[in-house]
Amino acid sequence: MIFINNRYTIIYYRIIQAASHQQSITVGKERHHIIPESFFKNRKRAGPVGWLPGNSNNISNLVFLTPREHAFCHKLLVRMTTGKMKSKMVLAIWRMMNGKNHKLFSSRDYEKYRVLFSESIKTINSGKKRKPLTEEHKESLSLVSLGVPKSEKTKNNMKLAWKSRDRTVKDSTKELNRIGSTNYWLSDSARKSQSEKRKNFLKTNPTLLDKQIKTLNKLVECECCGKVMNIGNYKRWHDNKCHK
Repeated sequence: MIFINNRYTIIYYRIIQAASHQQSITVGKERHHIIPESFFKNRKRAGPVGWLPGNSNNISNLVFLTPREHAFCHKLLVRMTTGKMKSKMVLAIWRMMNGKNHKLFSSRDYEKYRVLFSESIKTINSGKKRKPLTEEHKESLSLVSLGVPKSEKTKNNMKLAWKSRDRTVKDSTKELNRIGSTNYWLSDSARKSQSEKRKNFLKTNPTLLDKQIKTLNKLVECECCGKVMNIGNYKRWHDNKCHK
């Protein structure tokens, strides 16, 4: 048997049986899969495939219910199932609650199924590893986002979010960052790697290299001691640090 043998299953099949005798009247009614479509391997709508063979849209598996009956049946299905089946039924009723039938659910229902939905998502996604994006996929995502105009409301919301952001860093976090940075730069391989990256970057950007050379070779006179030196030594040993 697919469903748990409990009172909810009995009530569910009573509703289905009563509705099956009135199939000639379909106005104002909604189509319902007696055995949920998501349980079948060959499902028609998009979504994760199930495990049952056969055709979910077989006439023997379809019934027309009023919107209230439809919502109530999906509530029952959550209580008639366990494990993976229950997770699928929670997702189904959550979609229904956020669709055209949302008025058929109370605030208490929303709170209850919101918690169940969160738990179901964790169960479904547990153990899954996200596949790394290919370069082609990254480029396509970049091209899609380019040139998309933002409304003034969106821009203002982004500005407010940035201004109200808490930028204070805990002392413990600062210490961890300092230790991590120190350990990283103590490694010969890390220093060599960063040096090679910088060299390659400057080779591909010759104008930036020329600009840096001019900046480093710029001579500055210290106001305190009167010595003339390049800008690097000036900033490191002189200016407000000068001991004459």
